[in-house]
Amino acid sequence: MPEITVTLNLSQQDALEVAKRLARDDDFRAQVAMNPFETLEQYGISIRSSGEDIGFSPILPPKHVVEEALVNITEASEFASHEGFESQDMFAFWIFVVFVAT
Repeated sequence: MPEITVTLNLSQQDALEVAKRLARDDDFRAQVAMNPFETLEQYGISIRSSGEDIGFSPILPPKHVVEEALVNITEASEFASHEGFESQDMFAFWIFVVFVAT
């Protein structure tokens, strides 16, 4: 099994935008399914493998699953702020981003 490295270089707001598009934008979802590495790289999410190719399935999580994750993360008191999405727990926030990105 190859070792996979995920590097995140985006703001919380940009990560939220990627998640919203995965939940709501069929064209974006198709682009991610067809070219996951290139598309996510454009948004600051880099996925690398140690040697072997990573075999991504072209099937993304259903839109309602991503939308439900957005609702949960947006409404959870430990993540919410007066703007509605600034996480105070950076580790938990980025774990959510990795979940959405993969």
